Amino acid sequence: MRLLASQYGENGTSTSVPDGNISADEAAFITLRCLTSIGRGLQIPDDTPVDLNKDENERSYWKDGEGRELQLQILTLITSICDAFPNSGEIIEEAGHVFRTGLVEDDGPMAFPPEDVAK
Repeated sequence: MRLLASQYGENGTSTSVPDGNISADEAAFITLRCLTSIGRGLQIPDDTPVDLNKDENERSYWKDGEGRELQLQILTLITSICDAFPNSGEIIEEAGHVFRTGLVEDDGPMAFPPEDVAK
């Protein structure tokens, strides 16, 4: 995204990408919107029973396993987009929506540790 922003105008706003369809800021916004939709789609339904005997020290795919790498890639993507378009309120707001999808989850691709969200 940063490359698109630097090649196609001041912060990439209102300037078309080479194929002439959408601007770089629109592509970034659509990317974040897709991440938000994915996060909402992967949320556990509210009516799922709670396992009270669950071991809190149990190894987690998303926190300790291979899924953590995917989380870091998602964070890098969000950070890159926000850095490329710091003056776009829509993009910053949509990045917040991505983070909010994980707040209701204990574990999952969008359930980022608090220290990652604070960055």
